[in-house]
Amino acid sequence: MGKPIFTSLFSGIGGCDLGAIAAGFEPCESVEFDPQLAELHEANIGGKCHVMDILDANPMKFEKVDVLHASPVCKSFSTANAKKGEKQLDVDCARKVAEFIKVLQPPTFTLENVQAYGKSKAFNIIVEMLYSQGYWINHQVLNAADFGVPQSRRRLILIAVKGGFIPALPLPKKHIGWYKAIKDKVHDLPDSKLADWQIRALAPYDESDLPLLLENTGARSDRPLQTRAADEPCWTLRAMGQDGHWHRANALLENAKIKALDIPCLARLQSFPDDYKWSGKKSLDGKGIGNSVPPLMYQKLIAGL
Repeated sequence: MGKPIFTSLFSGIGGCDLGAIAAGFEPCESVEFDPQLAELHEANIGGKCHVMDILDANPMKFEKVDVLHASPVCKSFSTANAKKGEKQLDVDCARKVAEFIKVLQPPTFTLENVQAYGKSKAFNIIVEMLYSQGYWINHQVLNAADFGVPQSRRRLILIAVKGGFIPALPLPKKHIGWYKAIKDKVHDLPDSKLADWQIRALAPYDESDLPLLLENTGARSDRPLQTRAADEPCWTLRAMGQDGHWHRANALLENAKIKALDIPCLARLQSFPDDYKWSGKKSLDGKGIGNSVPPLMYQKLIAGL
């Protein structure tokens, strides 16, 4: 008997796919609109990646699978988006996801998105389809840090099982600090320096507070400097930094050493494996990391299915 198979929609660079593989599933198909992200997905995941607009996808042409996952685009619902608000595209994408559910009838369906998605018309379309097809549903906001990911990342997670009980979620794990996650890499990172506003904001800190993780996204006079102590998970990694390219951060170490976190470190903080093949383009790789489902979190979520 072969491994259970898995298909993802809005697949990005394959965070949930990696988690599914680690949980014992075989990747089958995926759908990703961005050809550069799809290229990373194909290089690291395997299976068939359809580079296409999800609205053009025909579920009738996809294989039946054991688990179907969707992470619809969340830009309209992100707190970082000044122009947030549900768009017609969000509703259309949800209807397409609902169509996939109705046609493929997967034994298990999962969904991940930002918290605000749970109050949208789009989310209700998917939930109503699941109920109409006989699924039992559990959805709640979960923190990736509770699953061993060294990042505080709260996301809406839905798990639906057709005609059966949903296994209990694993008990929360002790949080892992950002420094422990990247300690073997951080001292060899390139040197960086602090902006004047960061230096002023760090006045209350002393050597005993180090190491610290500091945001490095331009002058922030509107709120305090965002920091994380060594034993704390890092903050939520976003797809884009305020500079419009990628999420940058500095590590302030002993003896006032300042190091700039690179893509491999950010990937660790999102629980990607060290052997993941990156493109070498910071803006692209950073976008992929920030938009991803943390692989370790997804692995823990579906390991009992």
